[in-house]
Amino acid sequence: AYFFKVSHVVAYFVCKVAQLSLENGVCQHTPQVFLQLSHIIMRSGNNIACAHRIAKDAMALSERFNLSDQMAQLSLNFTNAVGHLEWFHAGAQRLRVCFDSALSSGNAEMGFFCALQLVFSPY
Repeated sequence: AYFFKVSHVVAYFVCKVAQLSLENGVCQHTPQVFLQLSHIIMRSGNNIACAHRIAKDAMALSERFNLSDQMAQLSLNFTNAVGHLEWFHAGAQRLRVCFDSALSSGNAEMGFFCALQLVFSPY
């Protein structure tokens, strides 16, 4: 659902899954949903501080679930959503972790995409 071209459809699905997570409890997919939600909030420009807090909490939740196999994708989504709000060094370190995590899990495509983000990042 995240790759639909119609952005309001994406927002609906992300908000619905976030609502289900809040009502029924979190699972291993909740951090990804909250990162997507923070990206939607950032794009709308309504509450940047709230989006940053949601993204940081999603990353903390992913560490709690020990989602090492998803860490590359989560780190990349964090960087794309709210990475520009952090200091350059913290963002670069997060992308390095993303690169290392992706390569160690055998996901070379995601690893090199993280490396490209690191090289061409605007912040």
